Amino acid sequence: MKAAWETKEQLRALLRTGSLKDAAAAMVRQQHPVERAGQPEINRLRRTVCRWWKEIEVLIVTGATTSMVEVNNTTIKF
Repeated sequence: MKAAWETKEQLRALLRTGSLKDAAAAMVRQQHPVERAGQPEINRLRRTVCRWWKEIEVLIVTGATTSMVEVNNTTIKF
């Protein structure tokens, strides 16, 4: 359980970084706890982050998200 929490916190820190260099360093730091944990859920999260790395880089550089679109879509559904 602790490994999952640590991995989640490291991902949150990675997403808050202000530069691609800092994000890349955070990505490297995240690898060690993931390997140490050896849990399928944590491994799956790591694979997802790796798959979405280009999109994460865009978020870090631009700060742009689709949150307002999602809010509107949810509002329309109800």
